Amino acid sequence: MATQAAFSWDRLTLTHRAVLTGVDLTPEWALVRVRRALEDHRGDATGRASEGRLEFEDAVGSVSLTGAMLPSMVSGEVRAESVPGGIAVVATASLVPLVVGLLISLIGAGAYFYWRGLYIFPGYWIWTLFLSLAAAWHLRQIARVLRLVTTAGTSL
Repeated sequence: MATQAAFSWDRLTLTHRAVLTGVDLTPEWALVRVRRALEDHRGDATGRASEGRLEFEDAVGSVSLTGAMLPSMVSGEVRAESVPGGIAVVATASLVPLVVGLLISLIGAGAYFYWRGLYIFPGYWIWTLFLSLAAAWHLRQIARVLRLVTTAGTSL
């Protein structure tokens, strides 16, 4: 048995694909494992495993100290398919909520600091740095959820 996993990025969509070779596992059983893993991890899955795909939501931590409007849930889709000699599980999540939250936070904070006349104040630039760190941390959590889903589907 061998597992190959990789992330791919297409515009505002992050995808994680894991392929397990050397086993005879049906896609339905892989998705049942995904559903159980999500339920054990604060998440939820909707759909029927017999259709070969599920919609999922999982909670991620948000950083409220920065005042940013980053989403606290990541939602996406997972599908399982048979490949020659094994099974592939593909999880996909959209990054649109993260980008929208960042833009709203930047525009709101920029307007506030400009209105107060503090846009040259170093605190604004420090806040912007913390916002970028919070966004990177949030992106890392989204990747962690995708990896959790595909690993659950390809583990025995």
